Parts: sequence; structure tokens; C-alpha cells
Amino acid sequence: MTDLGRTERCALFFVGLEMVYRIPERLSFCEIDGRLIFMDIDNDAYFRLSAALESAFRNVINEESGDVAALTALLDKGILVPGRSDSAPPLTLVTAPPRRSVLESDGALSSITWLDVCGVFGSVWAMRARLRLQPLKRVLDELTALQERTTQQGVVSKRGDPESEISSAAQAFARIRPYVPVDRSCLLDSLALARYLARRRMKADLVFGVSADPFSAHCWMQAGDLVLNDTAGNASAHSPIRVV
Repeated sequence: MTDLGRTERCALFFVGLEMVYRIPERLSFCEIDGRLIFMDIDNDAYFRLSAALESAFRNVINEESGDVAALTALLDKGILVPGRSDSAPPLTLVTAPPRRSVLESDGALSSITWLDVCGVFGSVWAMRARLRLQPLKRVLDELTALQERTTQQGVVSKRGDPESEISSAAQAFARIRPYVPVDRSCLLDSLALARYLARRRMKADLVFGVSADPFSAHCWMQAGDLVLNDTAGNASAHSPIRVV
């Protein structure tokens, strides 16, 4: 698993040779078993670098000199771009590993209302349409804008406990989702849950994770160390590579 603290420090900007470089906003990365894996959010793609380019990338991270030709190749491929740290937007990583799961909770289930049913059906269908018609980057940008608009005043908690509210909402989503006649996928369901929560003035992290040997990509919703739509074990089996 990657050292999240180190990744967070390195993901924004690097000092290399006589210039300052940063990773562009569209890219994020993590380290698994000594190898770097990158995510390109604009192209909805994951990739690795060749040994030579990865070595050059690590040299820049560690503020060490290296092969100028390899560094030039990283710039040509857009893996690094010139720029100071204050020109790069923040790249957020999870601060807590997943330890608990709503799906594995022994808590009492809340009652389901027609408003819940309409909300889940509407969120799933809306996100299905957006994923078919729009690139992932635009879908995520629209979701972030919705979250910012609806959560500015925070969660209106009937129980006096925001985590209890978000757990109850996630439970309702999990109970209703099987009745929506749309094929399930971690991306669609996580986006739909994020939208469902946002429309109820609740916000959680959409976590993209990867594993290696064999490679697999996954995503889930998480609030603190609480996984909302997956098991804690399955989420823990993936290294976070980007958080929205």
C-alpha cells in the first residue's frame, strides 16, 4: 500500500534541476509494491510508466538530478508540467483508511419513504444518462458543484449526529438500489449515491482505488473511516489513487 502522507506531499509540485514542476490536475498516482500507477481523469484511464521514466519521475519527487532526456519525455507526455505550487489546485487524498462499513453495520434499519424511493431511482437514472453522454471529468465536475451548492449549510441532522444521518441515507440507498432496473457498477452506484446524498445536503468522499497483480480499479463512497456502499475489506484491498 502507498504511503498516503508522502503521496499527498508529492502530488502537487516537485523541484527538479533548476525548474519547478508539478503533476497536472488531470493526473494522480499511488505506489503499490514498489511501482507507480497513474490515473488520468480526463481520459478515464490508468497507466504505468516505463522503468526509465518512472526512475526520472522519482528523481524529481526526491529532488534529485537525473536523466535530462527522460525528464524531457515526462514533460512531452504531460506527466509533469512546469509550474509553481501556488498554480496547482489541491489534490485531496483520504485521511483515514476504511475501517467500518454501513453494509456490515448491526444498527437498526430506518424506515423507507416514497421520497427515498424516488430519490434513489432518480439518482441512478440521472447518473446513468450522464455517464453515457458526458466524459467522466465533466460528470465529476458537475457532482462537485452540486455538493458545494447543497452542503454549504451542512447536514440538517434530525438525530443530532451527522454520521447517523449519512449512515441512514446510505442504508436506504442500499435497500432500494436492487429494485432499479439498471445494471450495477461501482462507478455508477457510487456516483448515484453521491448525488443522492448531496440532494439531502450530505457529502462524502468518492474514492478511486487500484490494486495490482492482477490490476483492478474500483471506487466507493466513504465518510471518514466509514465505507458507505462496500465492505471495509474490499475497500481496504485497493490503494486510493484519487478522491473527489
